[in-house]
Amino acid sequence: MNLEKIKSYIQSYKDNFELVNHQELYKWKAVKQFQDHWDIDAENFAEMLALSLRKTFNLLDSGQYFPKRMLQTYAIDNPELIRSYFRELYNEENDINERIETFRSNIKILNQNYDVDNDYQDHRAVVVYLALRYPDRYYFYKQRMFKSFIEKIDYDYKSIAGKIDNIGQYQNLCDIIKYELSQDQPLLRLHNQTLTNDCYIDTDLNILTQDFYLCCSASLARYRNY
Repeated sequence: MNLEKIKSYIQSYKDNFELVNHQELYKWKAVKQFQDHWDIDAENFAEMLALSLRKTFNLLDSGQYFPKRMLQTYAIDNPELIRSYFRELYNEENDINERIETFRSNIKILNQNYDVDNDYQDHRAVVVYLALRYPDRYYFYKQRMFKSFIEKIDYDYKSIAGKIDNIGQYQNLCDIIKYELSQDQPLLRLHNQTLTNDCYIDTDLNILTQDFYLCCSASLARYRNY
């Protein structure tokens, strides 16, 4: 891993912080929305789930990617079943990989009752559910973002789409990157000045860390086009 490259990317992130943050601030709002409304014991589980996920936007639904839409359909038709799936997913006493794969397997079985081939509950979506519930422990994840970033910083790991091992490797690298970000006081001042009252106060910097990943792995032109 090349720390000099990482520091160079941190400087670029700071230089373009306002441009990037204008498009990405919704993630902090999505976490606050979830934290304010999530209740596993809610009488109307499907209604609570829809309200909790209301501000996730591109995290869960974008282009031809519809995990939120499918999940809400399942919850309307099978509220107690989906409630039980989330209880299991959020049980931090059990292995994270097992929880992710069990959730996905359960959904795939349920999806056989629907006239659609894709349930969209991939690793990206399930890790979003985890990061919304435990934003101090998990980081929003995209395999292509991870793959692009590790290639840019010479990180010794090959990310292959669909591998559950990617999640642990991603989490570990995020912890390393987060430390570097936490040492940059000008960046932290920029970050704190940007947060509004409807944002989650990300004291652990997990959302900021993923935001940095995304900025580094994507072309800045994507933000200038807005």
